[in-house]
Amino acid sequence: PRTAPPGVIARALNVQAGTVDGITVFDARPRNVQARHHVVYLHGGSYTFEISPFHWRFISEIAKSAQAHFTVPIYPLAPEQTADKTVPAMADIVERAIDQFGTDHVTVMGDSAGGGMALAVAQALRDRGKQPARIILISPWLDVTLSEPKAREIEPYDVMLSIDGLRYCGLQYAGVLNPQDPKVSPMFGRMSGLAPVVTFMGTHDIFFADIAPLAAAMKRDGAQ
Repeated sequence: PRTAPPGVIARALNVQAGTVDGITVFDARPRNVQARHHVVYLHGGSYTFEISPFHWRFISEIAKSAQAHFTVPIYPLAPEQTADKTVPAMADIVERAIDQFGTDHVTVMGDSAGGGMALAVAQALRDRGKQPARIILISPWLDVTLSEPKAREIEPYDVMLSIDGLRYCGLQYAGVLNPQDPKVSPMFGRMSGLAPVVTFMGTHDIFFADIAPLAAAMKRDGAQ
């Protein structure tokens, strides 16, 4: 399929494709190594674009350097499918990994839109009484409305993203939900009861505007 890793990456990793509840899921792990960690990776793309070769290159590098087994769901895109269905479906996949490998061995990781989804999934799992060992967010899109004024200050320096384009995609992903519903914008969700969160962010990234509010919300709710 078009979402499969490029040939050079597929040759570097042991990659298998399957389906879970009708969703294509790739398993990728380093060759000739016993993977010590299990990562469920949610890719970015404004909720409307498929996984790219750049994502696969990143996954390959982390899988090899960290000796990690990656599960990569190819979630349905907006507007055909929206947050009300996507977040529970991704939470199901993470829950299966937790049940199979154990809480201590599972990390949920995502970049950009996938970072926002990763936090929303962690909140959904918390409400089920489940959590991974850790949550890693890479330039996460935490508020699809981009309501923080600082975002406009950063926008001229961001070489990839624009606020108006992002807001349009975010509304497509929200569907029937309020854009500030935590499934859509986990910034507005409760942070208590989550696994430890590590965030990586560049200061010229529009989404940097949400990092201080995220830190404040996590401190408020006693999250790490």
